[in-house]
Amino acid sequence: MRVMRRREQEIKDRATVEAVLKKAVYLTLGLCRQGEPYVVPVSFGYADGRLYFHTGAKGLKMDILRANPRVSFTAVVEAASIPGEAPCKWDMDYQSVIGFGQAVILEDEAAKVEGLRVITAHYAGPGDYYFPPAKVKAATVVRIDIETMTGKRGQ
Repeated sequence: MRVMRRREQEIKDRATVEAVLKKAVYLTLGLCRQGEPYVVPVSFGYADGRLYFHTGAKGLKMDILRANPRVSFTAVVEAASIPGEAPCKWDMDYQSVIGFGQAVILEDEAAKVEGLRVITAHYAGPGDYYFPPAKVKAATVVRIDIETMTGKRGQ
């Protein structure tokens, strides 16, 4: 279990943590292969304790995920610097989420469609979206089963 050092900045309410995720424009995904870190921004969606993103079937991100499905992620919203009287007196106002989980590359067509719906709804709002079967078959959709996540606010 990870403990936040600055407990007074912790967002403890799960609904507020989830609201931060739902406001975020992108997610930064942290991966690791053979002791080498790799961090990449991804478009995503969040629903029911799970994150979804889609990506190309080939590339470094997928190579790493196939070798090591353990991931971390972070999202930041409403970030703004707050000037102080000296450089070391500046502060930041923000809300963020950091979490850890297990990535699952989806193979089942229904699971892929659900992931694509969650991602689309994140950016376009709720709707009855249609995804052509050929596009679904060709899509690479990854689900992250979140094990832990914590919210934090600055200022």
